[in-house]
Amino acid sequence: NTFLECILTSNQTSVYFPNTTSDSGERLAFVGCSIQNSGTGLLMAANIGGQVDVDFFFTACSFDFNAGNGTTTGWAVNNLNAIWEVNLVNCHVEQQTQWLQNYGYCSLVACNFTQGTGSGTLGYLINNQCVDGFTVHGGTFFNGGSGTILNTASQPSLWVGALINGTGGALVSAT
Repeated sequence: NTFLECILTSNQTSVYFPNTTSDSGERLAFVGCSIQNSGTGLLMAANIGGQVDVDFFFTACSFDFNAGNGTTTGWAVNNLNAIWEVNLVNCHVEQQTQWLQNYGYCSLVACNFTQGTGSGTLGYLINNQCVDGFTVHGGTFFNGGSGTILNTASQPSLWVGALINGTGGALVSAT
């Protein structure tokens, strides 16, 4: 269940977990990987069948310029499933728009999110729609655009010790 130092590039979706599986997806780990230049970096499909225990762990991975393969709608990380979990530790996310969308559980530890020059496109770079399911511990979030880091309609989240800067201004509606 571990992908070590892999390069996933130039795909429509680089990492995809469907909602049609059963008894699978426990502790899928990516270590030192580069997920780049694809339509979407990680896509976890919306829950329709109740599959539980799907959890992704990315450690020291880079998500670089996804939505850079001719599309403008891809997210670096997109968890559409209300009961699944994604964890990023010491990761680097660099793209102009759509850093992360979360409907499940998400933890970011000491990650660097940068670029963000297109944050004005949606008005934000991170969209969290899980109540009490999004935590950030440390890391840097550099927004080079006119939008905010966090969607103003996002659910409450916990941010501890994160450095937030850039021309796009502040983190919005975090608790």
